[in-house]
Amino acid sequence: MLGLGISMLPRFTVEKELAEGRIHAICWDGPIPNYKVQMLYHKDKWISPTLQSFLGTTREYLFGNRD
Repeated sequence: MLGLGISMLPRFTVEKELAEGRIHAICWDGPIPNYKVQMLYHKDKWISPTLQSFLGTTREYLFGNRD
């Protein structure tokens, strides 16, 4: 929305912004490129059990059983 780049997002997450003309979809006919995933959180803040579960599930899915 600020003109700072291009993102690949599921359409349902941006339907409102697309409908309002705040962002524009670009048709992509090529292969889906590799991408990097980052999860950031403050190391000194309390992490809820739900977030802990999400982080653990994501780590396991992305990296197997290693931490």
